[in-house]
Amino acid sequence: MYKRQDDTATEDLTVLDTILAITVQPTNQTAVATAAATFSVTATATPTTTITYLWQKQEATQSGTTWRTAPGTSNAATYSTGATTTDSGTNDPSNGDKYRVIISAPGKTAQTITSNVVTLTVTAP
Repeated sequence: MYKRQDDTATEDLTVLDTILAITVQPTNQTAVATAAATFSVTATATPTTTITYLWQKQEATQSGTTWRTAPGTSNAATYSTGATTTDSGTNDPSNGDKYRVIISAPGKTAQTITSNVVTLTVTAP
């Protein structure tokens, strides 16, 4: 922490050692039933460091309050801890499911940011 002082006040400033940003948010996806749907995100860390991705899913049948961390979903979707995740078993119950990713970077002032929430729409074959 640094202190800045001028003639009227002293202010505490926190300086982050890593700046984490989402440069491309995930987008809503539409998939035909039984086809795969892939969500992706692009994030950067300055200075360059390891970025961790943790995808989560909120099932439409869960009344919009429960986020499940991969892989704990009821439709046996395949997940990744990378910049993309794929719901490989889309079906009618997947229609309306929401996804987000929690992104983190290490450091003395470790950061965590969460992407926008996006929706999977499943259509009939």
